[in-house]
Amino acid sequence: ARALDSGALTSGDLVAHARRRVDVDALTSNAFTRDDKDASTTASTGRQSMWHRAVRDARASDARRRASDGGDAGASASGGGELASALDGVPFAVKENLCVAGVETTCGSAMLRGHVPVYDATAVRLLRDRSGAVLIGTTNMDEFGMGSSGTTSTRGATLNPTSSDGARTAGGSSAGSAAAVANGSAFFALGSDTGGSVRLPAAYCGVVGLKPTYGRVSRFGLIAYCSSLDTVGVLARTVGDAAVVLAAMQGEDELDATSVERCADVDAFARDVVSGRMDAFDDAPLRGVRVGIPEEYAVRELTQEAYDVWDDTARVMQSLGATIVPTRMPHTARALACYYVLAPAEASSNLARYDAARYGDVTHAVSREAYLSQEYQSAVTSARSAGFGDEVRRRVLVGTFALSSQRAAEYFIRAQKVRRLVAQDFTDAFTTQGVDVLLTPSAIGTAPKIADVAATRPERAYATDVMTTPASLAGVPAMSVPIRRSRTSGLPLGVQLIAPRFRESTLLRVGYAIEQRAARGYSTTTTTTTTTTT
Repeated sequence: ARALDSGALTSGDLVAHARRRVDVDALTSNAFTRDDKDASTTASTGRQSMWHRAVRDARASDARRRASDGGDAGASASGGGELASALDGVPFAVKENLCVAGVETTCGSAMLRGHVPVYDATAVRLLRDRSGAVLIGTTNMDEFGMGSSGTTSTRGATLNPTSSDGARTAGGSSAGSAAAVANGSAFFALGSDTGGSVRLPAAYCGVVGLKPTYGRVSRFGLIAYCSSLDTVGVLARTVGDAAVVLAAMQGEDELDATSVERCADVDAFARDVVSGRMDAFDDAPLRGVRVGIPEEYAVRELTQEAYDVWDDTARVMQSLGATIVPTRMPHTARALACYYVLAPAEASSNLARYDAARYGDVTHAVSREAYLSQEYQSAVTSARSAGFGDEVRRRVLVGTFALSSQRAAEYFIRAQKVRRLVAQDFTDAFTTQGVDVLLTPSAIGTAPKIADVAATRPERAYATDVMTTPASLAGVPAMSVPIRRSRTSGLPLGVQLIAPRFRESTLLRVGYAIEQRAARGYSTTTTTTTTTTT
């Protein structure tokens, strides 16, 4: 952060600013988790200790910065004399399904009320301990990541901070992380993306949302929803910020067998952003880049405004030197239905552990005596009914049905075959059709009103994921980039970029060019600084 390096601000200043913004957030967006009246003493103490550590970490970062500048001879003994990274001293937040040692982590569910992990998720540990970033809070989310509107949490709905015409959804399920970045409470935030849970909130809140390739970032410490799709992602104010955060988190982790080694190209791009080399003028930064436009994403639910942004961005990319290539992806239309078989099926398996005997505490609703007095199946039924919300129960039932011995071949196995076909569409586009990146809308329109979401039948509400589920099923990296605000509602509109597996560097360079050169007809909440642009 250049403001930190110049001495215009200290990490302590940023943490104090973030604390004020978090307090304001309690009255506006409800992006951050906080203690309710039933919070346990352990949970309350954990959140207080997180703030105390944030202050200590900020002071240590400031000491390292002074020592690196040669201005504090004694700083080396108290905090080291070398900056940990470009993120050293920068406040950030994490979605409440990523474990933070000593801090209540509930996944927005009553089932995990009072659950306090004893370790940090790998992504959190790398940012705090190796990169020097300062954790200021955990963010609200749809219960267990199941939802696209940020309204299914037991902590209440997260409101979109960009809305000026009433309560609008912040998207889901990483609603709190997107809202925290958009309203200036955090300079970046971590989320999880299973079927679009980083990209959709990013699109609705007007921030950058990056879903890396499955395996690029360790999932250790991420509480599971759908293990074959869950991916730790980044929400940030700029593409450059997202790149720096990804570079800090990526790499192989012995605690996650699906993780892969570091990508040198991502590290190089992040260094270019931090050093300012990416700011060098180039009138055709996308020269030689072939951009695929898949016609299958022009679904009937797509609003005219969202289509216009998609079309206009393609024209901007062409003006920057890119070649536009019409692309065919014939199985895209089946991706949404495929996702809503596979994800609930895996969820029903992953959530089977929450029976209030092995995992889960529902004593707020069912006393221990009442639980133990029942026959086992009845006890589990009462506990899960009390601990899970409507959307989680719905998806667990759907998944259990899809996995039943009578229906597995008809639903689950068939969905796995469709998933393979969807993934093959992407392979064909990037190889046979010679495309470097795909350009699609991020969402079918702007953020809907929460009242409208509540009045919508669940199966119709699932259509909001239609733009994001294909990339998740294929395991390829994708990123939502804000383009402009709606001329009618003033709400953000964006596009999605999709790249081949493990080619995040291509995704980032193309996204950076669009962000720098496209006319961005919107503005987000003004904050004191950002990671790379101040």
